[in-house]
Amino acid sequence: MREAASISEITLTTAIEDNYGMTVKKLTFLPVGADASARVYQSVTNDGTRYFLKARKGEMNQASLAIPHYLQGKGVAQVVAPLATHTQNLWIEQDDFKLILYPFVEGSNTTERGMSERQWLELGSTIQKIHATSLTPELSNMLRRETFTPKWLSVVKTFQTQLEQQTVADPLQQQLANIWKDQNKTIQRLVEGAETLGRRLKESNPPLILCHADLHTWNVMVDEQNQIWIVDWDETVLAPKERDLMFVIGGIGKQLVKPENEAAFLRGYGSTSVDAVALAYYRYAWAVDDIGSFAEQILTLGESEANKQFALELFQKVFEDGNIVQIALESRY
Repeated sequence: MREAASISEITLTTAIEDNYGMTVKKLTFLPVGADASARVYQSVTNDGTRYFLKARKGEMNQASLAIPHYLQGKGVAQVVAPLATHTQNLWIEQDDFKLILYPFVEGSNTTERGMSERQWLELGSTIQKIHATSLTPELSNMLRRETFTPKWLSVVKTFQTQLEQQTVADPLQQQLANIWKDQNKTIQRLVEGAETLGRRLKESNPPLILCHADLHTWNVMVDEQNQIWIVDWDETVLAPKERDLMFVIGGIGKQLVKPENEAAFLRGYGSTSVDAVALAYYRYAWAVDDIGSFAEQILTLGESEANKQFALELFQKVFEDGNIVQIALESRY
């Protein structure tokens, strides 16, 4: 379970009130999410309106705010976009954090509640609209472009060497080292597979389109009126469509997407060809990135014990039957 950000709730409350012109009655930390660089809160104003506050530390992908704002303006109603400040900025700089305020979706993520056939159809048609969206030159230049090299690949390679050559005294880090040792051959297969598939895609140079890039069911919500909402655009990128389709075609974890869900989504998305090499690459890359990001949280000095424990639990889960490591290694291409 996550701990709150190292910034006081008084400071957060003042920043909201000064920049958005609202009076905050209550601010509540929400101990959710796997993103180590972000913490989230629910803000309630005097009139009872609820908002979702994200406090992000470190670098921020500005396109993650500009793209949903642009899509909403283009009529993609299922996108949750950040609110603008008095000065029309989409975020606030406060101490070492970037603060972003969103409307609060009264509902739950679809990992918890699932989706009906109609909602899977709607999700498919919505993603197709997003993939077909024409971008302004400014937005296109703002977006990252797929490099076909997993973000955490070099970190995983470094950790492989460190954990083989060094001893650790921290109990959680020792647990990580033990699991890594047991899974070392599997991790090496994932690294080599991601590199091989990435090289093939670089050579084939597939077309790049706007992708959400983090389209798992934790980032699709359903509200009290059964409306679907796509949230968390932090990873948005120009990439092959398989970057998003990977989350539905086979999924990334145990029973997250059933065959009938996939079929309904694809009916909504419409006729399309799927590049098996790209699909496999993104599965391998997702597994490598999960391994690297969770391991870094456990090995980082100054990280709280609670956050390290949470990261260790997530690290263990990626190797469980039916989860992303198995899905990646069983890919056919």
